[in-house]
Amino acid sequence: MACNKTINCRKSDLIKHSRTVKHIESVNSSNYEVLPDNENILSHKDKDKVKRAEIKLAAFFAEHNVAFSTVDHLIPLLKYICINPEIVQDLSLARKKCSSIVKNVIAKFETEKVVEILKASKFSVLIDETTDISDNKIMCILVRYVSPVTKKMSTRLLKLLHLDAADCSASKLFESFKSCLMVMVGCNNSFMTHLKSEVPELITLNCICHSSALIASKACAKLPSSCEDLIKGVATYISGSARRCAILVELQEFFNTYIYMYAHCIYTHTSKNIQVKKEIFRKLLRVTGGTHWRFT
Repeated sequence: MACNKTINCRKSDLIKHSRTVKHIESVNSSNYEVLPDNENILSHKDKDKVKRAEIKLAAFFAEHNVAFSTVDHLIPLLKYICINPEIVQDLSLARKKCSSIVKNVIAKFETEKVVEILKASKFSVLIDETTDISDNKIMCILVRYVSPVTKKMSTRLLKLLHLDAADCSASKLFESFKSCLMVMVGCNNSFMTHLKSEVPELITLNCICHSSALIASKACAKLPSSCEDLIKGVATYISGSARRCAILVELQEFFNTYIYMYAHCIYTHTSKNIQVKKEIFRKLLRVTGGTHWRFT
């Protein structure tokens, strides 16, 4: 003992005594070996454990090809779950159990929550069938409403309804959808007419996406195909070889022109990609000497 003094069993009293002149003189005049700080030792060990955990999590994301953006949500979730170590040790979750929890617990709870909101507010219904190549026909049912909490427009998935491919008549669809209050448009014997008879005040808005696509396709069929073939040929020629891509970049850097991503933009129809196609024709006409074309 350095001071041979009795103090109260409190951390504050111990710290206060360690700062006194008598204690400092007693420690300096004695041949006591000062032990290293245990907190620093523990912190170094904890830092190593944290680094190992981070490396293992990063390896998990790389091994299973999980999107790195999910880390922003995963780490807070792990901190919330791992508050009690006993719970983590008793966890057991496999693929089938996880899918069953999502379908039978989370999905039901979220559906019931949306239904309760719809009972007290006006809403719109959006439906569409699947566009994949699977053998199962699925109808996607979305509802759009003003959230009573955020006061903003919200769109939620209400249900994915499996349809009988052998019988997709209007009456059959109506019987399947009757409990969900859904819509499918048509003039005479359609799901919309069946639902209209049940809900006379229903307002329906027909979707023109399919019709507009057919109109655009018919209109484009009247245009010469050489323009489209030229644009696709440029993209195919450039993207088919890494050497040609490098030469294109070198030429554009030499002439101080913007490097467009031809191969990526050529098959889409955004405003930026339209500018790419216009730029192709401008450069072509500049080379050939044509001046009677205008692009607006």
